[in-house]
Amino acid sequence: MELHALLRDIVGAANVLTDPQDTAPYFTDWRRQYSAAAECVVRPASTAEVARVVALCARESVALVPQGGNTGLSGGSVPSGSRREIVLSHSRMSRIRQLTAEHMRLSRHWNAHVTSFFEIDLTRVARIRATKRAEFERATGEKLTFLPFIIKAVVAGLKQFPVLNAAVSGNSIVGIISAADVLGFAASTPDTPTGRPEQGEWDVNEAADVSIGGFMTRLLG
Repeated sequence: MELHALLRDIVGAANVLTDPQDTAPYFTDWRRQYSAAAECVVRPASTAEVARVVALCARESVALVPQGGNTGLSGGSVPSGSRREIVLSHSRMSRIRQLTAEHMRLSRHWNAHVTSFFEIDLTRVARIRATKRAEFERATGEKLTFLPFIIKAVVAGLKQFPVLNAAVSGNSIVGIISAADVLGFAASTPDTPTGRPEQGEWDVNEAADVSIGGFMTRLLG
């Protein structure tokens, strides 16, 4: 069986690129100073597929050219043209990155995208943190960051002005939700099997949960 067919068995036909129009971006660096062709471009989706591609190329005496963003300055991410080689591209997105991209596109339709900047004096917060940080870290083993102070301020503000936590539908404000003392959190890692974030709740009134790092550690276990 030819090399291309063996590679297709590993990563799927759509992820073995041979058409010159498809492979051109992989065969030339971003500054257009280095350019050479290879037999094909292979785009594995997992470490297991990478391992199988590497084993196959070692058996077939085919050189590999690993390529991430193809942003190098020395031409190391493009083929040399002097031997039998393929480009091993890392451009395929993981499940987490796919979901993130999908949700960001959806957010353009559902959320109001506005950028606002506010200058806030955190001098008093910085003093409290500096005074209590060492004591807190000795007692909990976690870092005391600025984020918990900010979150508690956000909760207090939403309780006073719940309309800020509303949803907009057409020309109407709907679904005004009063801020609670418990915030919902979601966190993902590349190892999350289904690509769905792990979820949990953080009681903003609990001193033991004042560390975001500690909360995420318990959430992700």
